[in-house]
Amino acid sequence: MHPFLKFSLAASAVALVACRGDETAVAQPGLQNATAIQCPFSTVTKGFASEDSANVLETGRLFMNESQDSYGLPGALAPLRGKMQRGTSNYIVGKVFAGEKVSLWVQNTTGTWEQSGASISTDASGNYTFPLAAAQQVQNTSTHAYVLLEGDGSCAEHGVYAWPRGTQIVVTDIDGTMTKANAEFETQVTKPSYVPLEHHGAAATMTAWTSKKYRVVFLSARPDNFRDPTRVWLRDKGVNFGPIVTATSFVTGAAAIDYKTKALQKMVTDYGWKIVAAYGNEPSDVQAYANVNVPKAQTFTVENANGIEGTTGLPGDDYGPHLTNYVSKQPDAQQP
Repeated sequence: MHPFLKFSLAASAVALVACRGDETAVAQPGLQNATAIQCPFSTVTKGFASEDSANVLETGRLFMNESQDSYGLPGALAPLRGKMQRGTSNYIVGKVFAGEKVSLWVQNTTGTWEQSGASISTDASGNYTFPLAAAQQVQNTSTHAYVLLEGDGSCAEHGVYAWPRGTQIVVTDIDGTMTKANAEFETQVTKPSYVPLEHHGAAATMTAWTSKKYRVVFLSARPDNFRDPTRVWLRDKGVNFGPIVTATSFVTGAAAIDYKTKALQKMVTDYGWKIVAAYGNEPSDVQAYANVNVPKAQTFTVENANGIEGTTGLPGDDYGPHLTNYVSKQPDAQQP
């Protein structure tokens, strides 16, 4: 990741297609970007509890929901947490939906989307928390759940990943590592319609890892409220992604090393996951990976960190040869 402005950023997510025949679909309000979410099931609009929320809907055209992923060991996943909010023209300032009803929606064993538990109200800051039932966190779960803002029938997306000890994972940074440069993210913040460019073959490399049954974790210094545009970008690139781990605010240098090291230690020590490959573009990435004993030969670097400290650099920041000469030759994962 990289140094950047320290301000509140936004989130948006991808439109999915699904429906339930017993409900009436509602059109979503016009948005200024192409990454706004629709629920993966049809909904009804129930109206907002307050005029303030109605005003947010009237002016807010950018989804900025802080929808966290829940990941870890089966049966021990943290609750789903998020914030319902919208922005106007960029991903800097959002207005929250306070005191509004939200509900958790999951897929049952037949693939039908249904509400899990009762509806709750967001707090004064637009926050909500939903525990995950045991049935939603069985071993090797890799799925999504949605929180419905009942006032307007819109959704926030959450990843749910319950992986047992011994799971083989690949960890990668995003900005400057998968994207063409750190500046790609900076442009997207102020111009929500902008689609970040990627390093050649970066997305295909992550897709190749997942096709071999490895789990991919995205460990980024992006702030929490930029998860959903990240999901959209990865999905549009064809990546079947796993947890998107983000920071509460921008971190750089020593702070970035500390943040990423703690996240990696949780994966390696607390969860017992095995890192088979790691990708980064900054010295802070290299140090964090070294702190959890990822071998330098399995630490792949581009941009500012290309080949430093004995890591395996990708010449020209091009993933193509690496995909052909290394990833494609790896055995399929032996997952528990």
